[in-house]
Amino acid sequence: MKFKNNKKIVMKYLFVLGFTLSLAACGGSSDPKAKMPTTQTAPVIILATDNIEYMQSARVTLAASISDQENNIDAIKWTLLSSPEGAEVTIEDSTKQNTQFLAPNVLGEYKFNLTATDTDGLESSKEMLINIVSIEEYLVPRLEELINNHFQEHKALVSNMALRVNFEEFGFVWQSAVGLADVSEKIEMTENDSFRIASVSKNMTAATALKLIDLGHFTLDTPIGDILVDTDLPEGYSVDDLHVKDGIKRGKTITIRQLMDHSSGIRNFISYLGDPESPDYLEFESVFSNEPRTLPALWTSQLILSNMLDRGLTKNLDTLSGEAFLYSNSGTHLLGVVIEKVTNTPLHDAMKDLVFMPLNMDSTYMDMHQQSLAIPVDHYYDVNESDYGDSLPAYMYGNQNIIELGINTSYNPAGSGIVSTLADLDRFYAALKHNTLIVDEALQQELHNWEIDEGDDEGEGEGEGEGEGDGGGYGLGMDIRSYTVGNSNHNYTYRGHSGIWGVEAFDYQPIDVRIIAWINQANTEADLNLEVLSMLDEIGFKYTSF
Repeated sequence: MKFKNNKKIVMKYLFVLGFTLSLAACGGSSDPKAKMPTTQTAPVIILATDNIEYMQSARVTLAASISDQENNIDAIKWTLLSSPEGAEVTIEDSTKQNTQFLAPNVLGEYKFNLTATDTDGLESSKEMLINIVSIEEYLVPRLEELINNHFQEHKALVSNMALRVNFEEFGFVWQSAVGLADVSEKIEMTENDSFRIASVSKNMTAATALKLIDLGHFTLDTPIGDILVDTDLPEGYSVDDLHVKDGIKRGKTITIRQLMDHSSGIRNFISYLGDPESPDYLEFESVFSNEPRTLPALWTSQLILSNMLDRGLTKNLDTLSGEAFLYSNSGTHLLGVVIEKVTNTPLHDAMKDLVFMPLNMDSTYMDMHQQSLAIPVDHYYDVNESDYGDSLPAYMYGNQNIIELGINTSYNPAGSGIVSTLADLDRFYAALKHNTLIVDEALQQELHNWEIDEGDDEGEGEGEGEGEGDGGGYGLGMDIRSYTVGNSNHNYTYRGHSGIWGVEAFDYQPIDVRIIAWINQANTEADLNLEVLSMLDEIGFKYTSF
């Protein structure tokens, strides 16, 4: 019995062993996971969004997240499935999951397909719909938001702003205004209101002289000694007294070009409240002081020349004429004196006849020298101790409303005396850009190409904020600079002028946009031009031009 039982056990053991070996031979396993069949998966595509709106001529981004369980993506491909008739799309790199292209100017819907394939030949695809809209439709709400936000940010020192942006290539012009034109009367600012353009006036004085050159009265390199005589200056002074260096008088050799590009070497008769004998200081003090000085009701050309010469601003000069840039209202004033001599008429009439009327600048005039119904809106000068220390009397400090106080600003007609509007400034700079004011082709080339290096001298109200480039240059009455915006490597250049009362009027390249901004404060970090340019750079407007 004992043997029989052992035999049964052995037989049972052999049966189990054989069955186990049989399973092993068939690929069986005791691991439950090993019994599951292997399944390959296709790539997974998640689009950033499947329906996007972009502006014409702006950067369009095609973006997606692509994953695969086996981590074996082999190929990615963006393709254009459909577009409006006549549209052309060039995708920068169609094999990347995140890429871009410049939106065509043909408006409408563009359908794209993204396909991802893995090494097993499995693929997935998703479609993305892009809607390209006009600059007007896309930018109007954004520009409105921009000017409103910027005004709220700076309204502690600023009571009104106005902005005009001209996309000439697209036939689109936008303008708007915020705040109060008249603070005491609570009159709202409009985009058609007039304002003092300060040093932008220099560009207009230069343009008047260029028009006289165009008409054959003199040349850019005509010495002023060929035009002015000693009796054109205040009694006791000669034309040669206008430039004295190392005891040698050379005033007669100063050229028209050197007056325009600020290389005459003559020091600035405007001091920005730095010199108690300068006209601007005298006029400000006369308003604030309890014992105001007796000052002229209107500063004439001769009175300004007398102030300049009596203060010795033409003596002991550091440079010869044409040698270096030195921003100077004195040179611009002398240019105005030349214009008056050649035309035998007051500067404001010459500017009106030669520039304003031909360009239909109906709302532009010389403040205090001409009567007009277009009263300039309020503007301020924040005179603070952080800028002046204790150099000024205490009663001059504060955020001063220049219009309300009635400060006589007739002391700088050629360099800072013009009142204008957004639309008139737009017309003026369009005429310079497109050669509709100056006829002679050689003179046009001088206007567009002449430039003197400004070096470290940035002049009055010049500069555009962060990211500035090499300090820039100055042309024939025109400021010229180059810089990058924000974190981009895009290099922008601009031509035009700015003014201390809060004006910036510039043509920007390579995007070909003109931005004209008014901010009624002489001392603020507000900068509408930079805000607009930064927004355009962020959306990639004409980004392929760089």
